[in-house]
Amino acid sequence: MEEYEWYNPETGVSYSEEELEKLEASEVYMECVLKPVQYTDVDYEVCAEVVISNKMSYRYFIYSQFVLPSEKLKSQLANVNAVYYAYNVDNKNENAMEEFIADYTGTKMTDYDYESRQTAADGLDSTRRMFLILGGLLSFIIGLIGIF
Repeated sequence: MEEYEWYNPETGVSYSEEELEKLEASEVYMECVLKPVQYTDVDYEVCAEVVISNKMSYRYFIYSQFVLPSEKLKSQLANVNAVYYAYNVDNKNENAMEEFIADYTGTKMTDYDYESRQTAADGLDSTRRMFLILGGLLSFIIGLIGIF
């Protein structure tokens, strides 16, 4: 994509960078999205078709998900909003790697976010606990209704 414009899909109005900066504190600013104005079609050869599991998703929705080498992706997209990097670590080195990445994203590359395997497991555990509590509560209520 070679040229973009800021566009409000609710109103259909396009804004320049200068106009958008003036609107920065308003709701209009929050509704604007980057829309391609001029782009070049590129044909790619499919080397492999893979299934990306949910935990390995891009954390945002696009119609088609794809994997490209980073240099090719940067050359094709003017404004890359999300970067996702998954890697394998031996179990014995997992804690050391987690500490390194947490420190690196916390001190040197503060624009980056880090989600560990433990963070994902904790999120799943809290969801499981929520269903256990709600299921138990609903079962108790239905049991009381059945008794009376």
